[in-house]
Amino acid sequence: MKKVFLEENEMNKLTTNTMSDQTRTITSRTPKDFFFINVLGEGSFSTVYYSKEVDTGDEYAIKVLLKSEIRREGRARYVLREKDIMALLTYFYGGHPFIIRLYCTFQDNDRLYFALAYAKHGELLDWLRRLGSFDEEATLFYASEILCALEFLHKCKIIHRDLKPENILVGKDWHIMLSDFGTSKIINSEQTNKEQLPQQILDDVTTTLPPPPTSSPNKNSGGVRSSFVGTAHYISPEVLKSEDVGSECDYWALGAIIFQMISGQPPFRAVNEYKILKKILGLDFHFPDGFPSIAKQLVSGLLVYKPSERLGSAANGGIEALKRHEFFKNVNWENIFTRKPPELKPYLPASCGEPAFYSDYNPLSGNIEPGLNEAALYRLMGLGPSVGGGGGCTSLKGFMDFDCIEDFLPSTCSIPPSASASSSCSSFSSTPTTSSFQTSTDLNDTTNLLLFSNLTEEERERRRKCQLERQKQEHKYHQFVQNNLILKCGLIDKKKGLFARRRMFLLTEGPHLFYVDPVSMHLKGEVPFSAQMRTEAKNFRTFFVHTPKRTYYLFDPERHAKDWCDAIDWAREQHFSSLNKSKDKVSTKTIGQTCDNQGGGNIQNISSVTKLFSGRTKSPSSGVE
Repeated sequence: MKKVFLEENEMNKLTTNTMSDQTRTITSRTPKDFFFINVLGEGSFSTVYYSKEVDTGDEYAIKVLLKSEIRREGRARYVLREKDIMALLTYFYGGHPFIIRLYCTFQDNDRLYFALAYAKHGELLDWLRRLGSFDEEATLFYASEILCALEFLHKCKIIHRDLKPENILVGKDWHIMLSDFGTSKIINSEQTNKEQLPQQILDDVTTTLPPPPTSSPNKNSGGVRSSFVGTAHYISPEVLKSEDVGSECDYWALGAIIFQMISGQPPFRAVNEYKILKKILGLDFHFPDGFPSIAKQLVSGLLVYKPSERLGSAANGGIEALKRHEFFKNVNWENIFTRKPPELKPYLPASCGEPAFYSDYNPLSGNIEPGLNEAALYRLMGLGPSVGGGGGCTSLKGFMDFDCIEDFLPSTCSIPPSASASSSCSSFSSTPTTSSFQTSTDLNDTTNLLLFSNLTEEERERRRKCQLERQKQEHKYHQFVQNNLILKCGLIDKKKGLFARRRMFLLTEGPHLFYVDPVSMHLKGEVPFSAQMRTEAKNFRTFFVHTPKRTYYLFDPERHAKDWCDAIDWAREQHFSSLNKSKDKVSTKTIGQTCDNQGGGNIQNISSVTKLFSGRTKSPSSGVE
C-alpha cells in the first residue's frame, strides 16, 4: 500500500506546477484544448502527436504517457525527472534556441500530457537515413549547434547522457532542438555523479562485458555486468559501466554523431548490441578511407576511453578549448543562432577514386534552363535525374542492350546456349557474374519480343509462364524474387557515405527492385517503387535512385549506370501508367452507370463527374501515387 501511495504521489507531481506563476498559468489545459492530428512517434509507454491548439492554431508536439504503463514499468521518477529538467531549462534558465521547449503539462484519469515545441522536419536520424551522410558544410553546421546546446546544458548543471541522432530534432527553420531528458542527470552539491541508469538503458538481464582497453585506469577491475536496451552506438564507456559520469559523456556522443554525419555509419557497429558494447569498451573502431583529416583529428580526441583525457574535459581546457578546435575555426559562435542553414540534399562523398556527387534532382522543378552549360550537356547525354512527362524511358529499347538480355526473352522455352558472358547480369549457374545460356539477337527484334507486339493476351501469358519456369530451374537468384520474372540483374556497389557493400540487384516485374548479398545469399532489402521514384545517372558508373523516404547511392563497376536508370524508369512508368489506365476504365464505367441510372436526364451532373475524374487522373510523372 505504501508503494502504491508513493507512486500516486509521484504521478501527481508530474503535473504540479513548481517553477513559477508563469508555469501555473500555461499549464491549465485539458486534452479538449487541442486537436490531435497525427502520430509523430511511439515509445513503449508514450506516443507523440502533432497537435494544434483549438483557440490559437499554434502547433505543438504533445507527448502522451499512459499512467498504467508508467506504474507497471516503475518509470514515474524518470518521467518526473524529464518534466522537471524541461521546466528548469525552459522557465528557470530562460530556455535556449537549440533546446526543446516545454509549454505546458496536464493530465486526465488515464494519461499525462507534455506539450512541447513542434519540430517540423523530424529527427536528425531521419535525415541521415534519407541522405546517407552529410557534406562537410552541413556536418559543421549541425555539430556546432549540438555543441552550443551542450554548453548551455552543462552550464545549467545538466548532463544529457543519451545524446544521439534520434534525440536531436530539426525545427521548421532547420535549426536543431535537443530533446528527451528522461535519462539526464541534474548535478548539484548534494548529489553524486554516480548513478545507475534507468531500466530504459540498463535492465536486470546481466551480460558479462569485456574488460576495458589497456589505456583505462581500471584495466584490471574485470568486466561490467549490464545489458543495454535502446540505441547502443553513442553511449560512452563510463555510462555503460555506471561509473562517475560528467559532461564528458556527452562529448563522446558528439564524436560518434560527427563520425556518422561524415561517413554514413556510427563508429561502433556490429550484428547485435552486445557486440557493439564490446567494441565501445574496447575502442574498436576505424576511420574509412576518405574521412577528412581535421574531422578525424576531432573525432579521435572525442572518442577517448578516459573521460579526463577527452576533448572538452576540464583537464583539456573545457568546452572553450573544444570550440577552438580547427574543425570549428569557421564558426562564428556569436552569431550561431542567426546563421542560414545549409541545404540538405542527396550527397555522395568522394571515395575509391570517384569524385563527390551532389544530386541535381529537385521534385519541385521541371523546367529546362537556357544555355549549353555542363548541366545541359549532362542532360542531353542522358546523365542526370529522370523527369516525368517524357523524360524517362518509355520503351525497352533504351536499356535492353546488355549481353544476357536473351535470358529473359519470353519467345520460346528453349534458347541455344552461347559461350558469351557478361558481368552485367547474374549467373544462372554458380558464378554470379556469368550467364549460362545466351544467344545473339538483334536489339530491335528483342525489344519487339519483350513488348509482346502482335500477340494475344493468352499467348503473352503462355510465353511469360514458359520463361518463368525456365528461370525457376536455372537462375540461382530466383528464390529471392517472389516468383516474379527477372528483367535485369547485376552486381552493384550499394554506397552509404564512405561505406559500400556489393549486392546483386534484381529488377523484376511487379515491379520490384531486390538486392541480395551474393556471398551469404541472403535477401538484404528492396528499393520501394512508387510514382515519385526517380533515377539520376551521375556518370557511367554512379547513379542515384530517389524514393520518397531515402536516396540510394549505387555504383556499377561495369559502367551501365544509364542502362539501370532507363530500366528502372521503364518499369515504373509501365506500372503506374497501367494503374492510371485502370482508374480511367473504372471512372468511365462509373460514369456510364450513373448515366444509365439517371436515364441520361442530368447531363450537367455527368459532366461534373467526368471533370472530377479527369482532374484526379495524372501521369506517373505527376508525383501522385
